[in-house]
Amino acid sequence: MRDLPSAPTPEYGAPYLPISSTTRRTPVTVFNAAQAQHLLQVGGQIPDVIGALDQALEDNGDSIEDAADVPGLEELWADAEPESRAAVLLGTAWLTRKGPFWPTDPEEENDMAGDPAWMLAEELHQYALDFTGGAEDWHGARFPAMPLPGPAGALSSSSAFDRDDNPVTLRAAMYLLAPVRRRPLAYDQ
Repeated sequence: MRDLPSAPTPEYGAPYLPISSTTRRTPVTVFNAAQAQHLLQVGGQIPDVIGALDQALEDNGDSIEDAADVPGLEELWADAEPESRAAVLLGTAWLTRKGPFWPTDPEEENDMAGDPAWMLAEELHQYALDFTGGAEDWHGARFPAMPLPGPAGALSSSSAFDRDDNPVTLRAAMYLLAPVRRRPLAYDQ
């Protein structure tokens, strides 16, 4: 294989970066460099968002409605990339597979029955319960990159990308996070 130029040429276009001496060379373009930077941003937002949700729940005794009203939380959720919001929904749904899920009180269940946030959380939880693969299969090989796999990934993504539903998806993430935040977690429960 002949050496490729390190600077753009009419013949090759973008510069090439060798992966190893035995593999082909991969083009480095502005497009894939921007994608990589965006993915790093998404990955960095996920723990920040989960930490803020966890703190809001902690400060409000796991009350979803009170926690959702914490100043700045809805703005933080709205400012997060849709991919970050989708990853939080999918990841917290996975964690609900083991242990009790909302609600344990039948009266509370009646109160939540018509809440779109509860319905979204419950559907994601049910997908997690029904899933037969492991954590790697649930999240996908490229997590948090899109597309997220399976019906739960599609539901998480479509909900997170609908900016009109930010208050709903914020509360759904809290419904998913609240029951698991009090117990020890293992990645592949």
